Amino acid sequence: PNSQPSPRPPPPPRARGGGGGSLAHDAINVTVRSMAPESCDLDPIVRRLPGTMPVGRLKVMCSRSFGVEVSRQRLHFRSDGDPFPTELDDDASALSSYGVPDGAEILVNETEERDERR
Repeated sequence: PNSQPSPRPPPPPRARGGGGGSLAHDAINVTVRSMAPESCDLDPIVRRLPGTMPVGRLKVMCSRSFGVEVSRQRLHFRSDGDPFPTELDDDASALSSYGVPDGAEILVNETEERDERR
């Protein structure tokens, strides 16, 4: 008797793999608002970002949107009910490492180049 292969299809790929499923799962919706004097009158931007995005990459996006040099940006985030914003102070850290929640507001402040006290 000839043994024929089983008609079953191959198993589906794992959902938690590095594919598109994990990006959608880890994505957060944020509103980015400039507080810098030159661009505070611009409309805020709403983006869906991966939680794995480093703060430094977010700064590049903010620089393009609001014209604030990356080196002069200081980013903070707040969510509903937060009395004080939390600073995003490490360019290499991912947004998720700060616990930035879905629906958070990210504030772009501009610092004076010589003023490191703030």
